[in-house]
Amino acid sequence: MGKPTRDVVLLFSYGTLRDGAVQMASFGRLLTGRADALPGYAIVPLAIRDPAVVALSGKSQHMIARRSNAGDEVSGVVFENHGRGTRLCGSIRGGRLHACSGDA
Repeated sequence: MGKPTRDVVLLFSYGTLRDGAVQMASFGRLLTGRADALPGYAIVPLAIRDPAVVALSGKSQHMIARRSNAGDEVSGVVFENHGRGTRLCGSIRGGRLHACSGDA
């Protein structure tokens, strides 16, 4: 993985995006990535109340990264996504993970 440029979107994943099949379904290609960590965060359960989301995932609880103790850390992978096609991403604001969608 080289130094990011303007047309590169960096995506941190601690979940299913690390799976090649998910990458192919989401981006149409395998992503280049390297091991990384999100310091000061922990994985916690989030109750899902939207029946459509539960039907899609088959789970009434999803695991999310939430701001925690300074000593906590979420292990994952940072992926480089070049050019158009970024349909999945996430950002952390106010100690909560926010998903977003659209082309980048």
